[in-house]
Amino acid sequence: MQKEIHFYTYQPGIPRTATDILAELKIQVKMVCRGVAQPIIDRQADSGVKDAYTQYWINQLIECVCDMKKRDCSLSTDSIAEELLTWVAVNEARIYNPFLSHPGPYWHFLLTLHWWDITDNHSRLCSGNRHTNRDFTHYPPWHSSHTSWSDAQKKTYTL
Repeated sequence: MQKEIHFYTYQPGIPRTATDILAELKIQVKMVCRGVAQPIIDRQADSGVKDAYTQYWINQLIECVCDMKKRDCSLSTDSIAEELLTWVAVNEARIYNPFLSHPGPYWHFLLTLHWWDITDNHSRLCSGNRHTNRDFTHYPPWHSSHTSWSDAQKKTYTL
């Protein structure tokens, strides 16, 4: 049994695309408009998709449902959900991580490139030897894409 667990620990998981992740997040946001958090938590655990960017809005929507129920007890769950779904449809660009709808390859592919030696970095971080010369020569490829930006460029191109 232990050998089987060890074997499956090192097997690749379900491949995901930005489209798949975005579709799952849209389902989660639609579910949260009903105001119950536990089904969302269960769905995130089952699907393996929990986006920190969208999680902020999921939490906000749960609070919004609670506030709406406190203000007007006569509102039904369906009417609250309908109102929030309308708001979600208008504000989709704010709710979902913009990288998920960005044209081109999904950015997580960069994490699988061989230049980034995870084991070596992990062992240096754990040993406390974080600031070796090697750290400064092995930046990820996207590092130089923004480090030389002026303050005006940062304001224009960042969220």
